[in-house]
Amino acid sequence: MVVGALAGPDADWNLGLFFVLLVFSVLSDVTAADTSSNVKISGSFLSLVLAMVFLGGAPAALIGIVTILVGWFRWRDPSYFLLNNILAYAWFPLIGGIAFDAAHEGTGVGHKDGVFYLLVFITFMVALTVNFLIIALHRCHLDGKSLMDKVRKLVIPVLPSELAAALLAVGIAYLYLKGPTNLRLELKYRMTKWRMDRMRRKFGVHQGGRRDKPWVH
Repeated sequence: MVVGALAGPDADWNLGLFFVLLVFSVLSDVTAADTSSNVKISGSFLSLVLAMVFLGGAPAALIGIVTILVGWFRWRDPSYFLLNNILAYAWFPLIGGIAFDAAHEGTGVGHKDGVFYLLVFITFMVALTVNFLIIALHRCHLDGKSLMDKVRKLVIPVLPSELAAALLAVGIAYLYLKGPTNLRLELKYRMTKWRMDRMRRKFGVHQGGRRDKPWVH
């Protein structure tokens, strides 16, 4: 909690992006699929990594905690698993976000550099490792089995999908920051233009003054 409080002021509390990632994370968790090894495959991790990169550790941790709490109504995990999941989904986004910010500031790279997207990929893998260790060590404590046993049961079945998700996170980060026409600016431009066109139609005005001819697109 202390680390999260210290990291909070430095985070980017973009509420629009925060709620988009939160909704996607929660929906992905409650619609997740179980594998034959009782490993849940969810798209929530992708949302959390994007939150780490674009918002920071504290907002990402908050999204993680809310995701687990809402997901409990779907999965009804025992209390000891619920507490462990809350711990994991608070710590790995926080650590991942802080690590990404430190690496980003330390290297001085911008989103035009390929290294930036390598950092996104590395952040995904670091967060995945921290999440696995928190979950796996707890299960080792419960059943007395080795960590390598947990690697075989918890990591190997989902590794291909997680690698694909890591690459997808890189792709989404690229499109968000550096799309062919810069998606954020393009969307703002389109929305502004649509509003202006509505106003012109409403008051019968074209770009040069009042309309005296049929409206032409």
